[in-house]
Amino acid sequence: MNFHSVLLIFGGAAAALALAGTCYVLFLALVGFFSSSPDPTAVERLRPRTRFLVLIPAHNEEEGIRPTLESLRAQDYPEDLRNVLVIADNCQDRTMAVVREERFECWERTEPNAPGKGRGLRWALDRVDATTFDAAIFIDADTQVCPGFLEAMDRGIQSGATALQAQNLFDLADTSYFSLLTFASKRAENDLYWRARERFGWMGFLLGNGFCLKREIIEALPWAAYSIVEDVEYSVQLALQNVRVKFLESATVVSRATRRASDAFPQRLRWASGTIQVMTKYVPQLLRASIARRSLRLAEMALALVLTSRFLLLYLLLGAVAGTSVLGTGGAGSLLRYAVITASLSLCVYMGLVLSRIPHIQGGRLRALATLPFYVCWMLLVHAGAALGLRRNAWGKTLR
Repeated sequence: MNFHSVLLIFGGAAAALALAGTCYVLFLALVGFFSSSPDPTAVERLRPRTRFLVLIPAHNEEEGIRPTLESLRAQDYPEDLRNVLVIADNCQDRTMAVVREERFECWERTEPNAPGKGRGLRWALDRVDATTFDAAIFIDADTQVCPGFLEAMDRGIQSGATALQAQNLFDLADTSYFSLLTFASKRAENDLYWRARERFGWMGFLLGNGFCLKREIIEALPWAAYSIVEDVEYSVQLALQNVRVKFLESATVVSRATRRASDAFPQRLRWASGTIQVMTKYVPQLLRASIARRSLRLAEMALALVLTSRFLLLYLLLGAVAGTSVLGTGGAGSLLRYAVITASLSLCVYMGLVLSRIPHIQGGRLRALATLPFYVCWMLLVHAGAALGLRRNAWGKTLR
């Protein structure tokens, strides 16, 4: 096999994957863009029935946990049907004291040799009395729980869902380019990706914050996800047991966003590294299960897991461009260039839809557009570091 053939195979594979991936992402984005969000006034009011256990894992959250507790206290939901439990997980500050000052229950976990959110959740679930709740809700300690959250979760449970994921947004920390693009990308995930996948009834993902599991699910599949992205890992475990996570757009939680790229870099690197680990472990399992069960939903979930970050498509495009740049203008080389151009245009349209989620702040969209190349390069650097295994098993508090 000569050098020309190698380039043709490499460029062809990269171009085909990039074209398929960008068309898939753009299709979902267009479905989400032209689909309306649920109208809260059109929802039937039901008598609350579900007894909720709200678990809040907290690691050194002394300064930020009060607003989270206050947003839960303000929920219009019967007090006898909700119990909030904070897990002070290997804390070195006054997290436990603050929680108790707010008159909420708090358990302290001191296991420095077994750190991590996933292990903290399993520790609490093993100790809680299962007869006291019907469903458990998991909330991060830096989160605003929006009004109507518990009521929406109750409706979801009463409608027959066993696993629910709320809409998960970031607040707008300031009007800097980084905050605007972070805010827009998170909103786009909900509007242009999760909404569309829910419309088709595909397998859903847990997003680590604002999700709900019925007690029967927790008992049938005890929490055993301990990676950095424990939410994604447990989502796949649920899917392999034929449990679908429903995206519940009528329930919303808003997390505090990092204000600077330097603070966000370690967090994004941990997430990307953890996602690569989960992909390596579970994509083959999902594909095997999809073939054995003849399940297109599991095959699609494997694709969604691979495309957890859309920046993989940029890497594929760069590889396709590099592979085809030295090929001739005729024959297969010409076809590959058309594929690269089509994939690039699809990705540009997708990015335009993402940027449409930037809030209407004077000059905000223009500023975000002008700085988008720097943000993209920053994210590519994050994923390159993740691919090299940097911070693969790191765990710690992100600066806000």
